[in-house]
Amino acid sequence: MLLEGMATTWWQGMRGMVNEWSEAVSALCNAFTRRLPQHIHDDKLSNLFICHVRGLFTQLPYVLPE
Repeated sequence: MLLEGMATTWWQGMRGMVNEWSEAVSALCNAFTRRLPQHIHDDKLSNLFICHVRGLFTQLPYVLPE
């Protein structure tokens, strides 16, 4: 078993209800993935996205104003 800590305890309770690997992965993601409301954005992810887009803009043959 590759799960540790709370995930191991969670799996011991869930394994009788899961019949397929895809169901197990989906249930695991639903149990342990951090979910944010739609209107809240992670500032680090937003900054990373902006940096990525600015990098793409530098590859254009012309200058775009911000």
